[in-house]
Amino acid sequence: MKMSHGDASFGEGRLPRKGLGGAIVLVALFAIGAVVEAWQLRSLQSPAVWGHLRAGVWMIENHAIPRTALFSQSANLPWRDFSWGFDLIAGAMYKVVDLRAIPGLVMGFRVVLAVVLFLSAGGSRGSLWAAEALTAVGLYALSTVGPVSTSASVVLLGVELLVLTEWRRQPDLPVKAVLPVLFLVWANLDIGFVYGIAVLVIFVASVWVQPRAEGARAGSNGRRLGRIAALVLLGCVVVSGITPYGYASYFAFWRAETSAANPSIPGYAAMGFREVLDFVVLLVGMSAFLGMGLKRSRDVFLLALLGGTAALAFHSERENWVLIVSAITVIGRMAAGSPGALDLPNARRFDRQSIAVAASSLGLVVLAFFAIIPRDANVLLLKAGKTLPVKACDYIRRSRLPKPIFNSYAWGAFLTWYLPDYPVAIDGRRGLYSEQTESDYFRVMRVDAPYQSFPAMSDARTILLEKSNVVAGGLKNIAGFETAYEDDVAIVLLQGAHP
Repeated sequence: MKMSHGDASFGEGRLPRKGLGGAIVLVALFAIGAVVEAWQLRSLQSPAVWGHLRAGVWMIENHAIPRTALFSQSANLPWRDFSWGFDLIAGAMYKVVDLRAIPGLVMGFRVVLAVVLFLSAGGSRGSLWAAEALTAVGLYALSTVGPVSTSASVVLLGVELLVLTEWRRQPDLPVKAVLPVLFLVWANLDIGFVYGIAVLVIFVASVWVQPRAEGARAGSNGRRLGRIAALVLLGCVVVSGITPYGYASYFAFWRAETSAANPSIPGYAAMGFREVLDFVVLLVGMSAFLGMGLKRSRDVFLLALLGGTAALAFHSERENWVLIVSAITVIGRMAAGSPGALDLPNARRFDRQSIAVAASSLGLVVLAFFAIIPRDANVLLLKAGKTLPVKACDYIRRSRLPKPIFNSYAWGAFLTWYLPDYPVAIDGRRGLYSEQTESDYFRVMRVDAPYQSFPAMSDARTILLEKSNVVAGGLKNIAGFETAYEDDVAIVLLQGAHP
């Protein structure tokens, strides 16, 4: 079969050749995110990752899966750790490389993400430079995804879309068998797998609807593909329940997404378009829609995928990643000139250039991990202390300040790790605390209600809040409160004994 110049490299089963310069750019693309993290260590300043680390180490040390509200003053409440698999990986890495596990998680995520985005953008079909540019934009748009379980969902959604588009191109290939395995793993890493199930539902529906959109009836091959797709969907739903908590994750996901407290919780509000990143997300989404328009595509799956993820992203800022991964997949398909066609490099022979790029990227990342990241945990904690209350916690522990403690929502996860002898009043684990508790906390923090209306705060003996917190500034001037410690990050207040 005659191929165009742009498809020749695919026909040979190798990355398109662009010379030494193209290979160097590709190595940089795959490794740059990881190397930057090794230098900056911003992941250490992410409060949520410390909660994952704490849960993972607890599981390793106790040989058990969490069932109750560990590390919290509400220890009697039930708690299901739906990211237990991710937490276990984080805990195991900590046992091997200590606190370097945190930047290590981010470095690994960014390398794998770069590869997935590159393939989604059409990097295996000859459009190397365009794929590199699109991948770079995607990496920037997803740069705020830290060392948390959501990172697993970002990567696995990309893998799912790669599999689905390849399946549509060649329905008889056994690539569809990957999906149940993918969801078995995904369901034990992050509750975000529910988004993946939703994408699969859209795919199955599109198989039946697509012929009608094209003004034709589904033939025998179309009906057969529809039946197989429905069976695959059923299998994925079944295996997604093979977790320590069964199918409880679906109900927990729904409760979290529909909680009345969401408007107050950081990340759940819509984008404010005050940051450059918000406009990048908008640009990527609009580019995907434009690409489909220019191609006059009637691809039901891609249209529904793009429309649904756009609505989700513009409803909640924390879900931007769903739109970014989907939009890059759509743009890659449109650029390929065959919507729905994706050529994965599985079962194909890679040439020496491909092997050299992979080896160089991996070697550069490993070198950065061991050569740049300090081994001394105290140095790493000093980096974390730029935004987290490391020194304040040291003071609380050293001075043996009285319990119970009241803490900010954002710092709860960090305190479960760094101040384990002081169970937290609240933290970011969704589903653990009631909607009323979360709403009351944020009402007090907005000074919409007196602190006495929130028992966890009114009964606290030690209060740890951000230095910039307006409530902390007000309590300093109220009789019965004493400033015990203060620095550029945090303030510690002592509250007098109640009669």
